[in-house]
Amino acid sequence: MSQTLRDSAREHGMDPAAAALLQDHARDEARHHAFYKNVLLHLWPRLCDRRRSLVIDNVYPLLAAYTAPDIEAMLVELLAAGIPEKKARSVLAETYDENSVSEYARTCGAGIVQIFEELVSGMDQKRLAENFHRPVVIQGAL
Repeated sequence: MSQTLRDSAREHGMDPAAAALLQDHARDEARHHAFYKNVLLHLWPRLCDRRRSLVIDNVYPLLAAYTAPDIEAMLVELLAAGIPEKKARSVLAETYDENSVSEYARTCGAGIVQIFEELVSGMDQKRLAENFHRPVVIQGAL
């Protein structure tokens, strides 16, 4: 995600203030990644096998929950803007289809999953990969 922000900030014709904002956000994202990687590298060896297994089985559902769109909140906003409910639901369903939402979660979570791949081995890597490619089920789906 940080690379996308950096690339966007370099777009031809980008407003300088907007470019600076995107670059600042990219730096924040890089710091967050470094922080969470450090936490994970120190925490993982301290977890018992049962807790490690629980984390491996739930990494993707947690990423999906973290990145999933708040459909109900967006619906409320669209209705408040005067868009008829049927049309608002249609727009949200087309914009936030299962494949797009799942791909976004995987893209956002690729860095943290890469760290997990470095920490786990064998069957745990296989379970991690299987969990990471499950589709997202959007709560409050239209």
